[in-house]
Amino acid sequence: MKYRRVRTVLCALAVSSYVVGGFVLSVQAQSLKQRKEQQIQSAVLQQEVDYTNQVCGSDISAEVDWDSFEAYAVSEMGGATGSCDAVLSALESLCGDQLSQQAIQERVDQVVCIKGETRDVELMEGTLMFQVQGPDTDDFRYVRDFLVSSFSDEDTESPDE
Repeated sequence: MKYRRVRTVLCALAVSSYVVGGFVLSVQAQSLKQRKEQQIQSAVLQQEVDYTNQVCGSDISAEVDWDSFEAYAVSEMGGATGSCDAVLSALESLCGDQLSQQAIQERVDQVVCIKGETRDVELMEGTLMFQVQGPDTDDFRYVRDFLVSSFSDEDTESPDE
């Protein structure tokens, strides 16, 4: 009787460790899938950065804050690089104008895309930070309007300010 109880306890432990172990394996597999997707999306983003630098004669880097996307599905990660590409496209569209191109070369060193509760964009100390709320169809226009306004505001400020 005593051995039967021990055997029952051991079987219960084996089953529970299998269930927990299966959960851990599932989490690890998901994490591996996410890391692979991040690598793919980062490579795609780098190609877009290279093109932007070619068009603008700049040396901009770009990155996605993948930790901010951690709670979202792997399928949404493509939206991260798509939104970053919208930022890069907005920069490219302004590089046709010499003054804007010069402003970009002087003021934009890095683009960072993060996931947030609201959509926002700011340019501070060379970093153009774009906070993505979700895949929006007008990210390009939103960022471009911000950049035009930002460059216009800085150009009209007097040196005393």
